[in-house]
Amino acid sequence: MILGAIEEVEPNAVAGWIYVRNADLRDATVLAFLDRQCVGSGRVGLFREDLKAAGLGDGHLGFRFGITLPRPADALRVTVRLEGCEAVLLQADAHVGSRLTPRPASAFIAGVMPSEPVRAWRHNRGWLDTGTADLLATLEDFGAVTLPIDASRQAPADAARNLFEAVTLAPVEIATVDLGPIKGMRARLLDPTAPWANTGLFVLSAERRLTLRVVEMAGCSPETLLEEADLSGALDYPLDQRSMLAVRRWVHFAPGRVAGEGKLLLHYPVAAGQPADAAQTGATVPA
Repeated sequence: MILGAIEEVEPNAVAGWIYVRNADLRDATVLAFLDRQCVGSGRVGLFREDLKAAGLGDGHLGFRFGITLPRPADALRVTVRLEGCEAVLLQADAHVGSRLTPRPASAFIAGVMPSEPVRAWRHNRGWLDTGTADLLATLEDFGAVTLPIDASRQAPADAARNLFEAVTLAPVEIATVDLGPIKGMRARLLDPTAPWANTGLFVLSAERRLTLRVVEMAGCSPETLLEEADLSGALDYPLDQRSMLAVRRWVHFAPGRVAGEGKLLLHYPVAAGQPADAAQTGATVPA
């Protein structure tokens, strides 16, 4: 039986402990992995008084060694194995395998689009107007849709809330974040450590006219998400004071033409009752 834990992970180091009953692991090799790639190795042997007091061998069960990661955010997905053993030590609240075994769309707020029969039923009940039903159908069929808005009459966050509540059929709070520079935007949106990491649907708005290039995808899901996508067939979606963009998390998209220096704002749903500073205050917070 293997016991152990990863207790600390930094962008350049991992630390924890490991114990095997009736085995002396002092100087045994432990390996750190990111998905299937080994990113570092070290030796077991650091003394831990707490583990000795717990009756786990002589207490020389700790390890700490250097690792090399592509980016700091990947630290949440690091695992550790004893050399020659398939058993894996995970971190608490690990994001392990987020690129290899993605969570189902149902795990995300607004992650699943209501099907055509469900939309029709809601429409017949009076819970969806015709315009919103058509927007949801477009999201399901293409993964992205333009949201018309009159900025003089309605705040972008309110328009986003209407869409999210139509998808979830439940009250949501809205958080709004300035995404910063257009370059690298998609990577920031998909950052597994970001506050919006649990939403399957984004609404983007811009202070000045710009475009996003979107590869329309029917039935997009976590399995369709790629780090690098072929954007040769992408279509340009405009964002300005009259139109926003709703885009599903798993659609492939990238910045297009940019005019001026206006901000790109992300509006995302937070389940009612969940803590979120931006959602509770209505403030725009920096990414």
